[in-house]
Amino acid sequence: MGISYKRNARVGELILEEMANILLYGEVNDPRLRNVVITGVDMSDDLSHAKIYFTSMDKEMSVKEIQDGFVSIQRLWRPGDKD
Repeated sequence: MGISYKRNARVGELILEEMANILLYGEVNDPRLRNVVITGVDMSDDLSHAKIYFTSMDKEMSVKEIQDGFVSIQRLWRPGDKD
């Protein structure tokens, strides 16, 4: 179980870094994600699901709007999925 936890944590950190880079370096043109910061990632035990935690500097933007923004750009980190 300890090894699984370490692997989950490492994969979660990699996902966090990749998503932060996608948001930071302008690969995203969606205004709903303009001021969003990824704060954490929790991975499932089998690494099939990730729960992404975020915060927004734009207090007028609702959580639902931000989540919809992430759904609209999921092709950037799920290359096997087609729109």
